[in-house]
Amino acid sequence: MLPRRTTAKKDQARRSNPARLGFLLIFSLCIIFFGLEAVEYFLSFRRTPVLIQASVDTPTRTVPEDTEQKTDINRATAAQLQAVPGIGPELAERILTQRAILGGFHFLEEVGDVPGIGEKRLNAIRQFFFCGPPEP
Repeated sequence: MLPRRTTAKKDQARRSNPARLGFLLIFSLCIIFFGLEAVEYFLSFRRTPVLIQASVDTPTRTVPEDTEQKTDINRATAAQLQAVPGIGPELAERILTQRAILGGFHFLEEVGDVPGIGEKRLNAIRQFFFCGPPEP
């Protein structure tokens, strides 16, 4: 049996296919990587309008009138937090840590982001707190 004859075109095509495949693979990975980075970037701004709105509203914000018996969540100490039914020492520390990270709560609903506080517990403790302007 005679060896197959190859022409220069076939030989060049045979050599360029792996190169073309490698290029397409690298190109595809770059597109996927930068696509995921773009999605992550845009998702990181998901809450920014709320925070911008809160910072704009903070100077003109008034404290609700029925706050005589309520405690300001931005100024509450660990002991005041623990006095509320359903909040123990560990949860009080988590609330204080989250408050320090955020620089203060802008809305009472942000307390729901603390691990261990779900919607039920947030609704239960809502009657004990109000959200005044965050401390500078």
